[in-house]
Amino acid sequence: EEDGYLQPQQKWSLENQLKNGIRGFMLDTHYSSNLFRGKKKIRLCHNNCTLTQMVLRPFKGKPMSLKKSFKIFKEFLEKNDKEIITLFLENYTEGKDLDDVIEASGIKDLILTPSVWDPCKKDGWPKIKWMQKNNKRMVIFNQKGQTQYIYDEWSCHLENQYGTTNVNRASQERLESIAAGKNQDRYIYVMNYFPHFYIKPFQRINFERINSQGVPKLLDNCLKSKVFGKRYPNFIAVDFVNEGNLIRLVNEINNKANDRKTRKLMYSKLVKKNS
Repeated sequence: EEDGYLQPQQKWSLENQLKNGIRGFMLDTHYSSNLFRGKKKIRLCHNNCTLTQMVLRPFKGKPMSLKKSFKIFKEFLEKNDKEIITLFLENYTEGKDLDDVIEASGIKDLILTPSVWDPCKKDGWPKIKWMQKNNKRMVIFNQKGQTQYIYDEWSCHLENQYGTTNVNRASQERLESIAAGKNQDRYIYVMNYFPHFYIKPFQRINFERINSQGVPKLLDNCLKSKVFGKRYPNFIAVDFVNEGNLIRLVNEINNKANDRKTRKLMYSKLVKKNS
């Protein structure tokens, strides 16, 4: 909303999300054609970028470019040398073009790449201290496969069903995640909880209730079910994170995970078939 999108799914701009403690971002990447020059640029849009520019945003300017977003992340990481950012790209472009944007933005040296660390071969991800020491503090996942700088999303993490606030449906594993995880272990768990964007496009949904009441219920349900084994999720994804008390819940989970006494109660030994 602060960036001028007419149908936003967050209130805060990228800068203010970072300022308020958000460290994981789900971004939709599309080509946006310049009809007069025949050039394509990758921008952050929901669905079609060209249509968004022509119809929905005639007086608002163009949707943010992916390059600009990388520059925002780069500036933040350079000013905060202990922080780590994770991106999940719902990508509708070619992988090489994503890599070109990464190189043009100047952020490539901060990215943990598949050639540097393969979680499947190393049985998991590097520790935070290793990432800080080696200055590899951005991790990027792509729904359309691996690139030089980006990990293939489905081979690396498990995710529950998105686009529903029905706790029972949301407690099931997403189909793409199921298909990719049959023959390998995964070590990152993502819990989505938000309504489908197009259910009520012109009616304000009560995100304060969804984030304050629905997320804890879903978390309990996921812990009881086999969707994440017996582990807490690494990432919780919601719309309008500023509404409700979700950030407090995330902080409580992190505090428990960082306390050795309570961590034993949170995590039991993983059974590989449920990973």
